[in-house]
Amino acid sequence: LGEILSCEVEPGNIFDPYAVAIKRSCNYGDNNTVGHVLRKISVVCCLVLKRGTINYTVTGARNHTTDLIQGGLEVPCTLTVTGMKQDIEKVKQLLERAP
Repeated sequence: LGEILSCEVEPGNIFDPYAVAIKRSCNYGDNNTVGHVLRKISVVCCLVLKRGTINYTVTGARNHTTDLIQGGLEVPCTLTVTGMKQDIEKVKQLLERAP
């Protein structure tokens, strides 16, 4: 709980050209990918990351999800976006509409 995760555009992702990886910092200065931003907001997140930053703060325990064919985990987080006001508003709108 309370861990801060950063976001980074993942241009080489063959499944989503707008993929945004969620990264955890390690002790050696490397970042390990721990997940990805939802595809439905990844395009907007890519645009935000060109001019700003996105960080996630873990707020709860991970849960198994059946939303993905291969399975996966969901981790409750709060999202902090810095950047252009119109980009931030677009991310807010998309998140409010997300199930």
